[in-house]
Amino acid sequence: MKIKRIAYADKVRQMCIDHNYYTRGDVDAYTKMLDFVYHHLDANNEVQMIEVAQNIFNHSDINQKMLEYGCSEKEVLSSIIYNLYNDCTLTFVEWEEGEK
Repeated sequence: MKIKRIAYADKVRQMCIDHNYYTRGDVDAYTKMLDFVYHHLDANNEVQMIEVAQNIFNHSDINQKMLEYGCSEKEVLSSIIYNLYNDCTLTFVEWEEGEK
């Protein structure tokens, strides 16, 4: 049995809109990030998922988020990671032939 995740660029885009993320990035950076998610992101690769979250964090108004949520930078980044995993991916189980 394997646990697999697939990330969806349209859901990442919607997350950014819903949470007012990526307000400090330009169109080229935003397009590049979404293109990476669409074509290259392996949602099973924790390092890649954190890199996408860090990219969103780096292109967002973190001071505004800290004021809005009453939290630290680490907590904002943790929230982005949480949302990325829970709102932007589909998790499913893949069974090997013959497994019960």
